[in-house]
Amino acid sequence: MNARHILIVEDEHALGTALGFAVRRIGHLPSLVATGGAALQSIKQEPPAMVVLDIGLPDMTGIEVVKQLRQAHSSLPVLMITAHGTLEHAIAARQHGATEYLVKPIDLRRFEQTVTALLSESGVPRPVSKATQDETPTVSLIGAAPSLREVFTGIARACVSDAPVLISGATGTGKSLAARLIHNHGRQGRLPFHLVEDGKFPDLPCTALIEDFATLSASAQVELASRLGVEDGVRWLATSSMDPSAAMESGLLRAELFYAFSPLHIALPPLKERTSDIAALASYFLGMKRSQSTLSFAALGALEAYDWPGNVRELRQVLQLAADLAQDGVIYPSHLPPQFSVMTGTIQSSAELESSLGRWLSAQSEALNYDQLMDELETVVLRQLLARHEGKPTHLANALQMNRATLRQKLRRLGLGGSE
Repeated sequence: MNARHILIVEDEHALGTALGFAVRRIGHLPSLVATGGAALQSIKQEPPAMVVLDIGLPDMTGIEVVKQLRQAHSSLPVLMITAHGTLEHAIAARQHGATEYLVKPIDLRRFEQTVTALLSESGVPRPVSKATQDETPTVSLIGAAPSLREVFTGIARACVSDAPVLISGATGTGKSLAARLIHNHGRQGRLPFHLVEDGKFPDLPCTALIEDFATLSASAQVELASRLGVEDGVRWLATSSMDPSAAMESGLLRAELFYAFSPLHIALPPLKERTSDIAALASYFLGMKRSQSTLSFAALGALEAYDWPGNVRELRQVLQLAADLAQDGVIYPSHLPPQFSVMTGTIQSSAELESSLGRWLSAQSEALNYDQLMDELETVVLRQLLARHEGKPTHLANALQMNRATLRQKLRRLGLGGSE
């Protein structure tokens, strides 16, 4: 294998150095610059075999760099990396000509595999037309949880392709929303969006969405399979609430349909795997309702502790009810449906503890000593627990599953006596 020049555009020196080592490990020659301007100048003087480009640079965005780069180098592979794995970044990177997209923290093994794959390919996806780029819809997929990173990458790929797309996930995870995003941001954005009902497929160019396509009748699946290879201007999107492989193996889904749609498969995670997004989702849904309500700490904690069998759709309905009950005020656990009361006690207790600790720490001197703070806290805790056990260290040691001698040593050191 011949060593090839790879330009790394990264202003974090430590990461840039690590990426350079990874490039050398797979047999290529890296060079590192820290700004977009330096990158464009370097490419003009000596075009590399590939560019690794951070989206956040001190002088301009990586999106602006790749836009300018594409004017003279339409087929140069560009691997874009970002610290913020948002859908908007993923789509913008693809639309403006990035060949691939990775999110920090970078898995160096995956980085090496991606670089090797891109160097072996010829050509890159062309950016979509300017007219389509300007039509940015307001609807989006809200969240930044790690489990959404592959989803954003999949949607971005679908936006620059005409291939059939399969979107799977449990009920309420946002499959239809993802389909709309692909249509609105993709090459077919100016065409009608057609929802296939009762197996009646469109006759005119459009984006066609087939919901739960494993439930199509046998005859409809045969017709769909025959339509897939025809150049009729129809972009096919399909959703599935059950695992597509399981649907094929059980005979519900024809094998040729599975293999036609599975190369561009986007699997949406359940809400319980992305509870860190609940605060952002709540803000979005309350904003849609034009509600002035805000979530209390206890209510947010209860929402994050819930299992969400109905996923994002259930969250939206819960927030609608809570906002109505709160009447544009603060949403408390009492405004949530009964199934949330199970978690509320623990959340409220934690909130009270955090509030009390915050007030206590604020009253301490600025010269805090950690060991002294821990001794004071342990004294309060053990004093309270001793009182519950009638001042008997033996009973308390049994309740805490602690060695009796160890507990007695702590009590003596902290000046706490016992009745034994």
